Amino acid sequence: MKKIGSILSWTVTGIAIAIVILIAVLFALDGDGDISKLTWTEEMIEEYEKYPEEFRVEYIKAYEDERTFTEDGYFSVSKSRYIPALSQWQFTIRYNHSTLRYLSEERGEEMAVEDDHFTFALVDDKGNVYRDFEYKKETKGRYTYYRLVFDSVNIKKVDDIQIMIYCIADIEGEELPKIAVGKLPLYYSVFERKDYKFKKELPEDMKPTEGFTSGDELLKGKTK
Repeated sequence: MKKIGSILSWTVTGIAIAIVILIAVLFALDGDGDISKLTWTEEMIEEYEKYPEEFRVEYIKAYEDERTFTEDGYFSVSKSRYIPALSQWQFTIRYNHSTLRYLSEERGEEMAVEDDHFTFALVDDKGNVYRDFEYKKETKGRYTYYRLVFDSVNIKKVDDIQIMIYCIADIEGEELPKIAVGKLPLYYSVFERKDYKFKKELPEDMKPTEGFTSGDELLKGKTK
């Protein structure tokens, strides 16, 4: 009986360890990882080196503690950062690969995980549209991430800014589609902006973050 009890004890312990490991792996796969760290552009580094004491990075507390999702749950935004000296916004868009499956069914077209299907823009309540951005893409586990950087986004006399997500296949010529497949909040003037402690993310060699590409490259993959 003691032998059986010992075997059962080790079995239970083994199962418990396996569960802990599984949870740790799932948690790691669910996190953004390095892609959502502060992105250092050449302009940011120049500004910081000129005015290290005045340089600031801000965030909106209301959006910091958890992801914000589109109404249908297809896309989320997290780790939004604002650099006042450059009027620059950085943030991470994430979608589960099931999003592609659902959209494929809705649109009647195949959307492979490895392909680029979306482009992005910022739109404010005054009608200004910002389409120039740089991005870095990463696929991890069941998610795809886009870290986006938009420069020269004016927030003066603006009440809100929305992130618009468009299907590349819907774009004709230079015009953006009238209907977006996703809409996420980025900025509301009524929400307080707080200082982000960015120095822990300063690049060691003070060189720009690598791997970013112009958003125009996404449209080069447009299928007719």
